[in-house]
Amino acid sequence: MKHYIYMHQPFNLDKGGSVGYVSYLYDAYCKHNNNFITNDNIKIEFTFPKENVKNDILNSVLDKRLLYTQSYPHAATRHLLTQRQNYFKEIIPSSEENKINPNDITSIHIHGAYNFFPIYNSLIKMGVESRVIKMLTTHNPYQPMLEDMYLTCRTVKWLEHDKQMFKYYLSERDKWAFTLADCLFFPTEESMEGYYQSWPEFRNIIKNKPVYFASTGSEIKTVHKSARIMKEELNIPNDAKVLLYMGRFIDVRGFDILVQVAKNILKKYKNIYFIIVGENIDIPINSNRWIQLPFTNDPGSFINMADACLCPNRGSLFDLSMIEILSLGKPIICSYVGGYKWLKNKTDGIIYSEPGNVISYQNAIEEFLLKSNEQIGHMSRDNFEAYNKLLTLSHFEKGYSKAVDAMYHEFYNNRQIHKISYCNMDIAQQVNFVNINTNDKSKINMLNQKNNIFYKKIKKLIRNPKLFIQDFMYKRRINNAK
Repeated sequence: MKHYIYMHQPFNLDKGGSVGYVSYLYDAYCKHNNNFITNDNIKIEFTFPKENVKNDILNSVLDKRLLYTQSYPHAATRHLLTQRQNYFKEIIPSSEENKINPNDITSIHIHGAYNFFPIYNSLIKMGVESRVIKMLTTHNPYQPMLEDMYLTCRTVKWLEHDKQMFKYYLSERDKWAFTLADCLFFPTEESMEGYYQSWPEFRNIIKNKPVYFASTGSEIKTVHKSARIMKEELNIPNDAKVLLYMGRFIDVRGFDILVQVAKNILKKYKNIYFIIVGENIDIPINSNRWIQLPFTNDPGSFINMADACLCPNRGSLFDLSMIEILSLGKPIICSYVGGYKWLKNKTDGIIYSEPGNVISYQNAIEEFLLKSNEQIGHMSRDNFEAYNKLLTLSHFEKGYSKAVDAMYHEFYNNRQIHKISYCNMDIAQQVNFVNINTNDKSKINMLNQKNNIFYKKIKKLIRNPKLFIQDFMYKRRINNAK
């Protein structure tokens, strides 16, 4: 049995989100389980492209339940509408599909709602979607649509009817990705908080769906420059307190809260410096003690220089940056939200504030500023100890392998395997797989016998008649019930 982990971008330990997550997970297996086999003998297979790849587009949706997505009754700019309708027709490029063996794949971990349909459609093309367990992780703190809408509309003034269209298609994408996923995977139970709060339908969508958990882990972040050298380069006095914020300058990360709090702190305290790293935007505070940098290739040196790290998030899944901060033993001043909640009672190195509350976050920072060096030293040691006990690469690999084994046990031993989602498509339906990036349509023509759905079903019957009959009877009951 083989469990695939698909990634749409190259291996990169310096990225956040899904790419950073899967890169650290691969690193964990390389260093702590280099045969890539779980205790229950499940083979783990990672697929990374050599460079960023673009998905291909089919000429129509494959699952007839999604046909309605190709019609939109309201006003919308044509090319923008087509882009959104293509969400449901995407398929991974042949260069990546060739890395997946349809004869041995038994499960696949899909990262991101945006990756679900490219993989789902590829599994349909292979004729294996009805026997492959589709595990989904979305790396957003809330329903993915909300963050995607924020980023889409952040710098561009769209027409109102186009914004409504964006929201509609992103919502439909999310709904079907979570509906068709056979199980979900989150770092912790606390990581699900934002989904319940922001997505009214979420509870109903997942009510009968297995959910598995394993906390993320990372290597100790590399430090290339000492704190003294970093301060010299940034013209910061050696005895100054440095508060660090790293990440995107967006509301979900609480950047707007940080700006308001920093203005008050800078007026009240004279030897406090805010170091802000993450994006190239206008500087919101005119002060030599608010130092804003667009990016860094050396995040470890910035974390190591800081006296404390600031995480005023409104929502959090389980931030990689949080783990990296702990790995260097730095105190964290954060909102009591999502993944940060998981740290409660596991370390004394955290100061919490109420999410979205400017006064509460300012009070949390001032609480830290009033602490003695001895107290700050205790916070640092406690955070480093928590990292070593819970969040190393070794813990990451063991936790993930254990979750995969639990998934296989539940699906195969408890007959959950007969509930795997499958494409609702007539066998006789003729669909051409049209790759808009190549002129050789014959390569992905579904009418070719080897890729024909009917042929795949016959092959499944020959190879595993018992499973074929069980699946057939189960799906027949489901269809009759509908």
